[in-house]
Amino acid sequence: MIRKQLIFSHGEKGGVGKSTIATLIIEHLLKSGHRLYIAEGDPSVGDVANRYRGVVHGAAIPLARSGAAEEACAELLDRLEAVYADEADVVVVNLPGSASDTVDRLAPDLIGPVASELGIDVRTVFAIGPGEASVEALSESMQHGLGSISARVVAVPNEVLGDSSRFAWVRSAARGVWIEDGLPEVILFRLAARCMERLRDRPGTIGAIAAGDTTPRWSAVHRTLLRQWLRVGEQILQTLEIGEPDQEVAP
Repeated sequence: MIRKQLIFSHGEKGGVGKSTIATLIIEHLLKSGHRLYIAEGDPSVGDVANRYRGVVHGAAIPLARSGAAEEACAELLDRLEAVYADEADVVVVNLPGSASDTVDRLAPDLIGPVASELGIDVRTVFAIGPGEASVEALSESMQHGLGSISARVVAVPNEVLGDSSRFAWVRSAARGVWIEDGLPEVILFRLAARCMERLRDRPGTIGAIAAGDTTPRWSAVHRTLLRQWLRVGEQILQTLEIGEPDQEVAP
């Protein structure tokens, strides 16, 4: 059977880097030749889907419905079943800020069993911010949420938010256990402000900019910085063990 991969870009709230991480993952998956689909969990933002409109198929599926979490997750799972059957081998879900209270809660009893029935491997990438809330949210997800049903989970301290060596995560008992258990951690380093500002104004693949295939063409130094930054996505995917497109595994 063909591997079906479902990657959640997760974090305890908005603004911790979920969209950036999803973007980096998508960039490397495109480079690797995977057939992709993007599920944007917060249509009011929609930044990832907007960047890749016309490049990658996708849909806005509002998952931040605390009063109707079951309906939201059911809509996502129904869409995934159709997408995997027709057009994709990897789906990237950019979760909303409230996912800890909605999607996480339904992971063991709904998302996990449906994914298992459909032959989908679940992976979760968790953006880590500077405060205790990130530690608590990741720990809770690992015990009772998406982390608990994921074949692989990677923690990604986001240095856009500060020096990661000073994050609560670094001095927490949770991280000590994480490292002891051999679980992966990848640092998302800060991209030069000039590059980030220009990226916000330009939709489309960042890989094309880094390769010098766009007009106007970026300078060599900024393209080099972009290529270095894009390698974070490659590191994340290596830790998630996604594999090559259409790789076959035993049923």
